[in-house]
Amino acid sequence: MERKLPSTILKGYEEVFKIYLKALTQERTTKDKIYSLHEPQVACIAKGKSGKAYEFGTKVAVVRGRKTGIITSVKRFSGNPHDSRTLEESLSQSERVRKSVGGTRPTKATTDRGFKGIKEVEGTAILLPAKKEKTRYGQQVSRLRFRVRAAIETCISHLKRNHSLGLNFLKGVDGDINNALLAGIGYNL
Repeated sequence: MERKLPSTILKGYEEVFKIYLKALTQERTTKDKIYSLHEPQVACIAKGKSGKAYEFGTKVAVVRGRKTGIITSVKRFSGNPHDSRTLEESLSQSERVRKSVGGTRPTKATTDRGFKGIKEVEGTAILLPAKKEKTRYGQQVSRLRFRVRAAIETCISHLKRNHSLGLNFLKGVDGDINNALLAGIGYNL
């Protein structure tokens, strides 16, 4: 089609043809593959689960209040960044939301082992499930804290199944952002 179209019309389709050419020439070892012609920003995200090892889409980070259960931050990230790189932006967005209603930045954030390597982000202590606490009381406190952290998995499942976070009908990066925000708002209602 590039050879047959006049140059005046071809200029309008230049970006589309670049995406098509990249999709046709990519191989198994190619970085930044095109997984969808209609949504070229889609990335392959490894889940690490045997039933469904991979997901295709964009990464979304969810921050939820421990006591209230209200989602305070839903942030979309392009590509497939490591979990530890998403934490700072997610916590700062959560802080902005909490300040607007008279709250403060959380002093402790409970995460899973995917956030390994970070101890503190702008005054917020990052807590990971440790191998073993030293005292019995410390073990009980940690166990309760990480049980509450595990509850975010059910929250994410509800967002994906009941609030259309799993399947996005909105196009482009703006559509991804709006879909994630609307899913979080719907969950909080």
